[in-house]
Amino acid sequence: MYPSSPYTLYIVAAAVFTVLAAVVALVSKEDVYSALSLGLVGLGVAALIALLGYGILSVFHILVYVGATVTFVVFSVLLIGRGVGWEKRLLATASATAVLIAASYFLSMYALSSGELKAVSLSLGDVGGELFSRHVLSLVFLAFALASVMIEGMLIASRKGEE
Repeated sequence: MYPSSPYTLYIVAAAVFTVLAAVVALVSKEDVYSALSLGLVGLGVAALIALLGYGILSVFHILVYVGATVTFVVFSVLLIGRGVGWEKRLLATASATAVLIAASYFLSMYALSSGELKAVSLSLGDVGGELFSRHVLSLVFLAFALASVMIEGMLIASRKGEE
């Protein structure tokens, strides 16, 4: 990989884009714009994954992580509003939930390593072929749903500034 090769330039461009989107997410005053910038960070990471040769993994990264994260953050900001900080009454519930999740993770990893559970061998090519051959309409619907959530979030955020 030479410093002036197009591949190197693509990686540098994707890395710079990702870092700039992360800075915008941190600096932004509106939560919706921060969420959208977080989505751009995810797209930059997906571009880096694709440039490493894992195209189908980058598609799943966009569909699952970027789509779900942006949708969740936008809806939680719009429906719940901006929080004022953490509440002491939720500390016990949050701690119990974190302990249960950690325990289930470590128990499943122990069962997997001891041979009690069998790991499934799955080809990403087969999964991608199945997804893009039989479920194309679902992917198109998901893309339109994510785009509409982002547009609606930007519209609501722009109306907040007018009030």
